[in-house]
Amino acid sequence: MGSNKKPERFQLNAGIQLIIRDYVLANQLLENDYLFQSNKHPKNPLVVTINF
Repeated sequence: MGSNKKPERFQLNAGIQLIIRDYVLANQLLENDYLFQSNKHPKNPLVVTINF
Protein backbone atom coordinates (compact mmCIF):
# COMPACT_ATOMS: atom_id res chain seq x y z
CA MET A 1 0.00 0.00 0.00
CA GLY A 2 2.93 2.30 0.67
CA SER A 3 4.10 1.83 -2.92
CA ASN A 4 0.69 2.98 -4.13
CA LYS A 5 1.00 6.33 -2.38
CA LYS A 6 4.30 7.28 -4.02
CA PRO A 7 2.97 7.46 -7.62
CA GLU A 8 -0.08 9.40 -6.42
CA ARG A 9 2.10 11.93 -4.66
CA PHE A 10 4.35 12.21 -7.72
CA GLN A 11 1.34 12.80 -9.98
CA LEU A 12 0.01 15.40 -7.58
CA ASN A 13 3.34 17.25 -7.57
CA ALA A 14 3.49 17.11 -11.37
CA GLY A 15 -0.03 18.54 -11.57
CA ILE A 16 0.87 21.37 -9.22
CA GLN A 17 3.97 22.14 -11.27
CA LEU A 18 1.84 22.35 -14.42
CA ILE A 19 -0.59 24.69 -12.67
CA ILE A 20 2.27 26.92 -11.50
CA ARG A 21 3.79 26.95 -15.00
CA ASP A 22 0.45 27.89 -16.58
CA TYR A 23 -0.03 30.57 -13.90
CA VAL A 24 3.37 32.09 -14.70
CA LEU A 25 2.67 32.02 -18.43
CA ALA A 26 -0.74 33.57 -17.85
CA ASN A 27 0.78 36.39 -15.81
CA GLN A 28 3.29 37.07 -18.59
CA LEU A 29 0.46 37.24 -21.12
CA LEU A 30 -1.55 39.41 -18.75
CA GLU A 31 1.21 42.03 -18.63
CA ASN A 32 1.28 42.22 -22.44
CA ASP A 33 -2.48 42.03 -23.06
CA TYR A 34 -4.04 45.43 -23.78
CA LEU A 35 -7.51 43.97 -23.16
CA PHE A 36 -6.59 43.33 -19.54
CA GLN A 37 -4.80 46.67 -19.28
CA SER A 38 -7.90 48.46 -20.57
CA ASN A 39 -9.99 46.82 -17.85
CA LYS A 40 -10.13 48.59 -14.49
CA HIS A 41 -9.61 45.30 -12.65
CA PRO A 42 -6.45 45.01 -10.57
CA LYS A 43 -4.04 42.30 -11.60
CA ASN A 44 -5.93 39.37 -10.09
CA PRO A 45 -4.64 35.78 -10.39
CA LEU A 46 -8.23 34.51 -10.12
CA VAL A 47 -9.17 36.38 -13.30
CA VAL A 48 -6.23 34.80 -15.09
CA THR A 49 -7.16 31.35 -13.83
CA ILE A 50 -10.75 31.69 -15.06
CA ASN A 51 -9.70 32.92 -18.50
CA PHE A 52 -7.18 30.14 -18.97
